[in-house]
Amino acid sequence: MITKANKNIKGQSESTGEKWRIVGDEVIKGEAGSVTFSEQDIAELPIDTLPDECTAEQAREVIKGFILAEDLTQDEIEAISGLYPTWGVGIPCSVDDIYSWNNTLYKVIQAHISQSDWEPQNVPALFVITYTANVIPDWVQPTGAHDAYQIGGKVRFNGKIYESKINANVTVPDGDIPYNRYWKPIVG
Repeated sequence: MITKANKNIKGQSESTGEKWRIVGDEVIKGEAGSVTFSEQDIAELPIDTLPDECTAEQAREVIKGFILAEDLTQDEIEAISGLYPTWGVGIPCSVDDIYSWNNTLYKVIQAHISQSDWEPQNVPALFVITYTANVIPDWVQPTGAHDAYQIGGKVRFNGKIYESKINANVTVPDGDIPYNRYWKPIVG
């Protein structure tokens, strides 16, 4: 499990076992009982997660694979959010790049150079929030095929949970259709 080291004291990690610690641009192999201090956040990973020789950039790529595969819990995503660059203006963004913004990780879905009026939460054509398989997001009106809901995709809408019955679903879950062909209520 990936953890954020000592959440109450920024930048201090006392290991109870052998773990990798990622601190800014360093990857440190921490022995049991060792302590690492830093002015930056420290993320800890199980020792079998990374190869013996690894740079911080390579570690971020390994973790990015976990994010894109939705293999992390929400706590793990929060623990590693400090490892990714903060979104800013004038940054060249490539597809599948990960950026941190307002304590949330966003994945780039369309290559672009960031602009001041293109904050990740405001431009669904460029960014999507990185959710985990256990998190059911609130329904948001898709703007096109790039963010449409797929078969099996779950959303929260008006206090209920719905599952998409079709690919490329851009309809409102409970909409005005008496017998909704596109969404199946799951919980409610």
